Amino acid sequence: VCAVYSRFVGNPSGIQKTYSDLVEYIQYNQLQQLTVAYNVNVNDDSVRHGDDPIIEVYIGVNPSIL
Repeated sequence: VCAVYSRFVGNPSGIQKTYSDLVEYIQYNQLQQLTVAYNVNVNDDSVRHGDDPIIEVYIGVNPSIL
């Protein structure tokens, strides 16, 4: 499965812009979205010690452009 991806760093309350940017990219490039957005938390351990969270956001897209 192919996906578009973005990395978000900061307070999770601001992640909506990342989702919106990815959807805009998908629409602009006429890709076909196959999945909802899914998140991968990159630095859970360091967040427990006060660091900003790093969240990778993926949305699956159809690899065929025909």
